[in-house]
Parts: sequence; structure tokens; C-alpha cells
Amino acid sequence: MLKRIMLLMCLFALFAVPAYAADVTVQGETYTRYSQDTNMQINILPAGNSNPVLVISQWKNPEQEYTIEYDITAPQKGGYELQAVTAEIDSMYTSNFSFSINGGEPIYSGDVFKKISNAQTSYASGNMYLYSLGTVELNAGTNTVKFIIKELKETENMVLFYLDYFTLTKNTEFKLDSVTPTKPVSVFTDDDIVGFKLGYSMYPASSKNYTAIIEDYYHNRIKSTSFTLGTSELKKSLDFGKLSAGWYRLI
Repeated sequence: MLKRIMLLMCLFALFAVPAYAADVTVQGETYTRYSQDTNMQINILPAGNSNPVLVISQWKNPEQEYTIEYDITAPQKGGYELQAVTAEIDSMYTSNFSFSINGGEPIYSGDVFKKISNAQTSYASGNMYLYSLGTVELNAGTNTVKFIIKELKETENMVLFYLDYFTLTKNTEFKLDSVTPTKPVSVFTDDDIVGFKLGYSMYPASSKNYTAIIEDYYHNRIKSTSFTLGTSELKKSLDFGKLSAGWYRLI
């Protein structure tokens, strides 16, 4: 019988609304391409100066991915905060989504989103919100932002996704931006490799050395790992191997 390992993360990521203008602003209706599927509809909803794009489809195949892509131009290489105005995430009204940058590993919105505020839009303003979706890494010049909808809307046999617009703003403060466990909600079994993915807001000015520590419930150090974050890195993976069942803390 597998035993559970619970980990409490004491590394916190702080999100704030930038006080400066976004480097890139993209309206939902200005998409570059979308997945060609006979069941998929792309609708542009007239809403004054900002027209949300609506992706809608009957759910025919549980393995089907519906994608909508945007080719955007970034002024510099580096870490950018991605913010988006969409219908409410983790609600019964719309499907959750993932997104990827330049064909990289998809990031699930339900894992990273931070609600900033209600969005004042002329369409469905009571259900549209401004979200921070964390830091993404862009190249100087052309990049592709892809939104991936692959989750059933809870109330009907369909997928449903609204996107008003999204922005990308280059980060100017170096900080730990995200700590993501390799298993949902930091629950591992004693057969699992205990791991985490760290994300930083921008490249460090010089290489930085860090040590991450696993403590038990009584603050005894159980394991530690050291790593170096280089000047062209935004992400690091931590691997602590297997642990016995119990409660642990990552510091």
C-alpha cells in the first residue's frame, strides 16, 4: 500500500500589477492561427473597442486539443509577466486552459493563475477577470503564444473559452516567481521522486548559488540540494529523491 508524503512549501511567490505600461498588448481577435477542426468555432464578439474571441466546440473526442495561437514581437530576450483578461478560471462557466511559449511545455492555467481584479469590459463584465499567469521566457523578435483548451466545461458537453486580450511586460525585479511541485498539491507517495520546478522573474545579473532544504514536521533537516542559477536561466528543477511517508517542509 502506497503511503502519502505531504509537503508544505515555504517559498512564496509575490505577484503585483505592474506600475508601467506593457511591452506587448495583444487583442483576442487578432489571432494568427487556430487548430483546424470541423467541430471548432471561432467567434468574434462585438464589444465596443475590445472584441473578445470565443472558442467553442461540442466535446466530441476527450483527447482533442483546441488551440489558438498568436505570433507576437518582443523587444528583448528575457522574463515577461503574462497577464490575460479571460472568463473566470476554475469556474463552471468556462473550460480551463493551458498555454505554451514557442512550442515549450504547456503550463496549466489552474496551477499558476492569480486573480488581480474584475475586468471592466463591455461584454460579460461580471464574469471577465484580469489574471496574472506568471513569468514566461521570450526571445527578442518573434514569439508564438499558444492557448490550449482541453477540458470539458462542467455544465455542458462542450468546451468554452473567452479571451479579451493579453499583455506581456518585461520584469525588472529579480525574485522567485513560482514553485511548482511535480505532483498535484505537493502530495507524493513513497514510490515517487519528490521534485519541484522553480521559476524566476528575470535573469540574474550574475550567477547565484542557492540551497533548498527539506525539513520534517519537527524542523529536522532531512535532505538538501544546492544549485546555481546562471545568467541566462529562469527555471530550475529540484530532485530530492524518495522520502518516507510523513509531513515535510520545503525551505
